Amino acid sequence: MLCSHEKKFVYLKTRKTAGTSVEIFFERFCLPPGQFRETHWTNQIITQAGIVGARGQWLVQPQFYNHMPASEVRNILGREIFDSYFKFCTMRNPFDKIVSHFWRKTLLAGEVGPDFSNEPFSKIKRRFTDYVLHRFRFDGFNDRMIFMIDGHSVIDEFIRYEHLITDVEQVCKALGIEISVKLLGNYKSGFRKRQEHFSEYYDPLTKGLVERGFGWEINRFGYSL
Repeated sequence: MLCSHEKKFVYLKTRKTAGTSVEIFFERFCLPPGQFRETHWTNQIITQAGIVGARGQWLVQPQFYNHMPASEVRNILGREIFDSYFKFCTMRNPFDKIVSHFWRKTLLAGEVGPDFSNEPFSKIKRRFTDYVLHRFRFDGFNDRMIFMIDGHSVIDEFIRYEHLITDVEQVCKALGIEISVKLLGNYKSGFRKRQEHFSEYYDPLTKGLVERGFGWEINRFGYSL
């Protein structure tokens, strides 16, 4: 989560959408001149220039943090700032997003045992199906609480994962920011070790579950397999 008083924007961070890379890219505009240091993890930083929410693990719950619900951000910032500032977040095809989440959770947290990336893809697909049916939480992972309040989007501009560079440039243009997108990092990638297209992971059952769980996103952006 970011807030810049100079550029008057609020960034709301969604999950598995290149959110960390985009957040770090815009973080420099939320800090006093010369204070920005690019780092994956950070404690909460609050200055007159703006707010950088905590990224990573913490012992004490910070006031501002990653994946913070929009309603909570508005309550703390106040409606005047929240409603008047330009708000944006990242969005990704949910079919692709869930495959990405599957690889990260299973390999990073060891939820289904040791590295299985060299198994035949038929077995990996069965693991994925089991994950979607029994482990995945559709109610929490669609991120709507992050970019919606009372069922309505609060976002002025979505940065689509599939059009990351052009959409980041569009947000920069809207905010009057002149900065090279070459500075955009690549964080939390590399967990997916297979090259099969995400559509190959799905069968009619899992496809239907995603369509029901992410109906708003699919309809809004025209996402499909």
